[in-house]
Amino acid sequence: MDIVAKRKTIFDDLIEDARENAPKRAAVSIERTDKAIHSMIDYSRFVSVKVSPRTIMTSVGPVTYRRRCYFDTFGERYIWPLDSLLGVPPRAKVSPELKRIAVEKAAFMPYSLAGENCSAIGGISKSTVCRAVRDAAVGEATRRSFGAAAAVHLQIDEKYMGFCGSRRKRPRYTATIHCGAAPVGKKGKKALRKRILLSAETPAKLAKKVNARLKRTYGLGIDDRIWVSGDLASYIRDFPERITCCGSVYVPDKWHVCKALADAYPELGTIAPSAVQGIMDLVMAIGDLSRLDKANALDLARLYRKDPKCFERWYDEGYSGCSQEGMNSHYYAPRSAKLASRFKPSTVEKLCRIAEARRNGERISISIRGRAPDDMDQLPWLGKAYEDRMKYDIDTSRMEVGTRKAIDSIRCGGLL
Repeated sequence: MDIVAKRKTIFDDLIEDARENAPKRAAVSIERTDKAIHSMIDYSRFVSVKVSPRTIMTSVGPVTYRRRCYFDTFGERYIWPLDSLLGVPPRAKVSPELKRIAVEKAAFMPYSLAGENCSAIGGISKSTVCRAVRDAAVGEATRRSFGAAAAVHLQIDEKYMGFCGSRRKRPRYTATIHCGAAPVGKKGKKALRKRILLSAETPAKLAKKVNARLKRTYGLGIDDRIWVSGDLASYIRDFPERITCCGSVYVPDKWHVCKALADAYPELGTIAPSAVQGIMDLVMAIGDLSRLDKANALDLARLYRKDPKCFERWYDEGYSGCSQEGMNSHYYAPRSAKLASRFKPSTVEKLCRIAEARRNGERISISIRGRAPDDMDQLPWLGKAYEDRMKYDIDTSRMEVGTRKAIDSIRCGGLL
């Protein structure tokens, strides 16, 4: 879709001109390099066969340039030294930098939209994006360091994603580490400070990532303590046992607790967080748990039996509340929550790692595997004289007379 401005400025014209002429300028620069190669090539060895065009889709649009093809009379093969110098694989239609951009966008939008939005002019198909994601190798993100941090909160949740070969969605466990909230604006809205987003396929792997981040990014030690918050699931309630770098304590999410009690006792209406402790004390004192028969209510009863004072932590100094409850899904849902989406586990790992690096404000490396172009070091050296080829000369000065005469005859073509 083309957008037509009602009032265009000179600045707009300059920007549009630069965008439209970028492919032409790139082609001129590339062809200038091809002429430089032609001026230094050894004509006694390399024969110019033809000048053929080639079009490569890039982030600034399709770049069409002309380059020379040579026949190497020594190696008896055809070569395109300009393509090897540029690092463009044979028969490639899309540049590696455009593929990296498409892979990065694929972490936040469907493949079709990623292909449409990865280039300023034109685009690539969703199948090309799919192959780029398949061939992409995503490195580890550069880890940020906040220094010593206080009031660190860890919110745990899971996001169900579709996987290839499985009709049912499987969970991917997510974590958001943040240092509480700060007032913003006149209405007292809150924004997270020093936030890090992580995910893994199992709680154990997630805990390994969390421990590494708590030590390096937040500078926490064994004498520090964090709040672990989330819903009433057992893996979240037991997650503090997986935190080994510092102390931790579980704090249940207010909304889930109040919702579980309201479902069990609908006659009480809406239950405020301040009334939860009294209600649970009364229910346990009476001993009638027959109405706590639903999943969340049973988890609430187990939590109370294990730690009766867990609800009082909502009012501890430094605890900012489970402000990330439901937000983990918000970060992952736009890409992975669609019903028709199906991914391989390796693809999920790549896309999540890219999305988390973007959310965390970190840099991450993306490389595209594929057929590499001919290495310039392995190609015949263009500026080397034809006479400098390796010669198989045999020194006959110290040989016997008969042997020397036989070799000399062979060298001169006397013996066949």
